[in-house]
Amino acid sequence: MINVEIEELKKAEFAEALEVLNEAAKSYKNVLPPEAYKEPQMSLEEFSSEAGRIKFLTAKLDGKIVGIMGYEYVGDAALIRHGYVKPSHQRMGIGSTLLKIIEGRIRKEGKVKKMIVGMYKRAYWAVSFWSKHGFTLLDNSKEILRRYYTIPEVQIRNSIAMCKEI
Repeated sequence: MINVEIEELKKAEFAEALEVLNEAAKSYKNVLPPEAYKEPQMSLEEFSSEAGRIKFLTAKLDGKIVGIMGYEYVGDAALIRHGYVKPSHQRMGIGSTLLKIIEGRIRKEGKVKKMIVGMYKRAYWAVSFWSKHGFTLLDNSKEILRRYYTIPEVQIRNSIAMCKEI
């Protein structure tokens, strides 16, 4: 585990955070069907729109963003959104640190009793990460994804949802 600074994402950092997201998302290329994969994963316009409603935290090393993760409340759940760590900094505890702080904030805010995360089902590394942190696969993933997320149908077909009661 390395010592990272966790801060709220500032508007001036959107482009830097997006670089982390798009670099890390390249790992999907080998596990997604062509119709579900695009590069870059997200444009600055899309990210800016997402950041308007998602509370993002950044993980920084030497002042540079190396990880991002966000959350938003939808109905009776907190959705964990866009958790990405630069490939060169993965497996160092950065994602775990971000999640721990976000989970602490959600608990403290006390608005919901569960956290949900959606991910591509063939992204075995993501499934492993979330499982390690107490999230369990939902049998009704497609229904959950449709209820809580506004995402394309191709993404729903290729994704699963996991949940953690808090």
